[in-house]
Amino acid sequence: MTAVVEALKVGNGVAVMFLARKPDFDPDERVGDWTPLTYAAFKGNVAAAEALLDAGAKINLRNTRLGGATPLREAVNGRSNEMWHFLRRRGADLS
Repeated sequence: MTAVVEALKVGNGVAVMFLARKPDFDPDERVGDWTPLTYAAFKGNVAAAEALLDAGAKINLRNTRLGGATPLREAVNGRSNEMWHFLRRRGADLS
């Protein structure tokens, strides 16, 4: 489990912002089927999602399983209206 996913699990957006600034940080590194952005979207952590997108995370990157869900879909699954709107403003695809 990567440090960023551990930070997301406990809702620590500040740690995610710090980790995302490291030169060797890969914002799309998968942990199982999930990327950090997918996890942040599901948890509704907008501050973390913003840091990940600013670090270059791909906003429409699909899960490799679970029907190929995008971060936008995981925002719906996590019942985060705020995250859904944030991702749409940042350019997330509806498809």
